[in-house]
Amino acid sequence: MQKINGYLAGQLLIAMPQMSDPRFARSVVYLCAHSAEGAMGIMINRLFDGLSFPELLEQLDIPTTPECDQIRVHFGGPVEGGVASCCIPTITCMIPPCGWPRASP
Repeated sequence: MQKINGYLAGQLLIAMPQMSDPRFARSVVYLCAHSAEGAMGIMINRLFDGLSFPELLEQLDIPTTPECDQIRVHFGGPVEGGVASCCIPTITCMIPPCGWPRASP
């Protein structure tokens, strides 16, 4: 595991079989952010079935397109409950994410 400046942003954390905390047991976490202020990640192997991506965007008053139906919502964020987070890795794609303007190259 490569540390950059002592932090693990951009890395995957895989729970050991002995992990007894039910929040993290059998999880694979992508760390979106990790610094002295804390960490934020998404569980890439645990979907959140209680909310679709279009429903999430609707709650945030963000317009949706048909492509939004294909995006799945995962558990993640800070450990504290009642907090919603959005973690979008920097990637190059041909189609902009739903509701967002296309970035200039």
